Amino acid sequence: MNNRARAAFFMKKTQELFESYGWLWLQAECTCGTRSKDGWGIVDAIAFKPRHTPIGIQITAHSAISNRAKKIEDCEQIDEILKSVRILVIGWKKKGRLWEPTKVRAVSYTH
Repeated sequence: MNNRARAAFFMKKTQELFESYGWLWLQAECTCGTRSKDGWGIVDAIAFKPRHTPIGIQITAHSAISNRAKKIEDCEQIDEILKSVRILVIGWKKKGRLWEPTKVRAVSYTH
């Protein structure tokens, strides 16, 4: 599976996971030709559920969780963004023949 196919697979599986818990899903990533751009430059999707704080979701391979969290923390607008949404970085890892979400890292409002 190439990187683009893997990213699409992770997106689909994460969407299915959130929707199974009653969250509405909005893909925030735009693809233009061979390049994609994350929402606010930091999230792939946003999940909404009545009476819950929206969740910005960055989806990645398990090995890249720390790098993605650092990119989010370094975002100039992160403090303002985190006043309105929670941010989760979800990592996927292959276990045997199956891909599973193996780690979730929350990025929190710090100021």
